Amino acid sequence: MFIPIAVGVVLSAACSPLINKQYLTIHAKFNGSPPPEMRLIPMMWSCFLIPIGLFIFAWSSYPNVHWAGPMMGGFPVGFGFIFLYNSANNYLGKHFSSLNTTRSNKLWHSVDTYQSQAASALAAKTFLRSFWGAVTVLFTSQMYHKMGYQWASCFLAFLALTCCAIPFLFYFFGVRIRKHSRFAADGRIGSADVEENGH
Repeated sequence: MFIPIAVGVVLSAACSPLINKQYLTIHAKFNGSPPPEMRLIPMMWSCFLIPIGLFIFAWSSYPNVHWAGPMMGGFPVGFGFIFLYNSANNYLGKHFSSLNTTRSNKLWHSVDTYQSQAASALAAKTFLRSFWGAVTVLFTSQMYHKMGYQWASCFLAFLALTCCAIPFLFYFFGVRIRKHSRFAADGRIGSADVEENGH
């Protein structure tokens, strides 16, 4: 059952250089200072792979359906997870720097959300993720016994689908949200610039 998840993770890792190349293109559009919300673009499409995989698992987990059905539900989950994970980490605090050798040979930096506070932001995210992972094992068995395999998995799929709104929320309103935090990067680039240059 874990093989498709592992295959999805490996394939998504193999696609990571393409995502990085796309980000460098965006980086150049903003003259070396893109807003942190540009980090969320991979998450905005990969987030839907998680509920898709859970729905596949849910509605193929009947006894009369071949075991390959629910097993293959793990592939989109594994493929989408890496992009979600990397996008979240980069958005919260990765401070990227590189040497631009094409024109001016100047050192350029991205403007990600938390810079000097990046370790604390990532630690908070890891705590919440670990806390959720620790809590779910306390009710998962009871939930699946009472709701059944199909509806229990659908519940998780709908929960994941609801969470798909998160990257869109921060993409369109991240500048305003960051203005309320003294630890976040300043909103030097407005949402209009995000819309104009980010696509």
